[in-house]
Amino acid sequence: MRILVCHLTFGTHLFGGVERSMVNLVDGLLELGHAVAIFTGRLGGELDAAEFTSKTPRVYRSDHLIKEFPIDPSQIDDAILNNYRDQRREIRADFDHSLRDFQPDRLLVIDPLWGIVHHIVDNPKRLVPTSLLVHMVIGRQYFDFDIEEKFDAVAFVSEDVSNKFRELFPSCQLHQAVIPNSIRPVEFDAGSPPKAKILFGGRLTIEKGFDDFLRALRTVRSEQEAEIVFFGGRFHFGSNDREKALLQRVRNALTESKLKLRVEEEIGWDRVRTTMDEVGLVVIPSYYESFGMIALEAMARGVSVISTKSGNLGTLLNGYAHFVDTDAPEALAKAMSTLIARGDLIKRNPKGPVLAANYRSTSVAERLVTFIAHSI
Repeated sequence: MRILVCHLTFGTHLFGGVERSMVNLVDGLLELGHAVAIFTGRLGGELDAAEFTSKTPRVYRSDHLIKEFPIDPSQIDDAILNNYRDQRREIRADFDHSLRDFQPDRLLVIDPLWGIVHHIVDNPKRLVPTSLLVHMVIGRQYFDFDIEEKFDAVAFVSEDVSNKFRELFPSCQLHQAVIPNSIRPVEFDAGSPPKAKILFGGRLTIEKGFDDFLRALRTVRSEQEAEIVFFGGRFHFGSNDREKALLQRVRNALTESKLKLRVEEEIGWDRVRTTMDEVGLVVIPSYYESFGMIALEAMARGVSVISTKSGNLGTLLNGYAHFVDTDAPEALAKAMSTLIARGDLIKRNPKGPVLAANYRSTSVAERLVTFIAHSI
């Protein structure tokens, strides 16, 4: 099958789970022998083809798609839509070129807003059968178009996302399925035993539980030295100055603690893998995760996880993570203190790779191919 994947971002300096999961899915399709191309822009730089473990996908980059996001994350959606409106004709010409040159059998649009195609093509499914893969449902504003007119089928990365979609569109008659995020075989290479390092599993925002984590750090009891690792800087949205201010709050909280701070400034999506090789604990106090890519990456490495059950996390990490409630910094601090004291930070849990194996990229890619092949 020849599949053209459409997404706004496909670059090296992209920390988001959506971008990492997209890379893994494309790799799974390539491993199965399908021809894959990507229609995208230049936001976040260009992903080095050498990062793929199999054949290289063809990439069509439109120079007319948005190249930089506003500092204020709340303005991103409007900036994307304004770009589509202002550059519609030029983007459409770039897209038409990719269709003529690659001649796909199917289109796969990643997410409603960032998927590009339904904003610039009057009715893509009349050109090529088109499926939508949704990572998050926030509200109807992300679906400001006739879904059944634009797409032949719609898939979701988790049951939680699927349920939210059904609440918004109970009468939608499109073929629907859950196609989870996936992980490549290279992510399972545990390498050497982990070091005494704790990774905060998310961007430094309130919704990811950063404030709860900070409050917990002030009361964590540890007789051992350990390093707190954050991914910070070079995000493709948000303010780096704001990040620096937040990290200074962490430094202040750790002044009299045996816990030390380390910030990963180079946060290309592949950097998550090399960092996960070293850490012994990932903390995810998030208020919502539509899937939980960082949790899956931790499981594949056998890294201990403390997490909330928000969104898909309770399902994904069932039987593996140590769960705490959202907005519960005291419980979070207690859990961290317990895992540090019993030495979980310097050993791997063999149960993790076994559970993560259900999400191998080739297996998920097979499910996707079956889904889009029978969705017309």
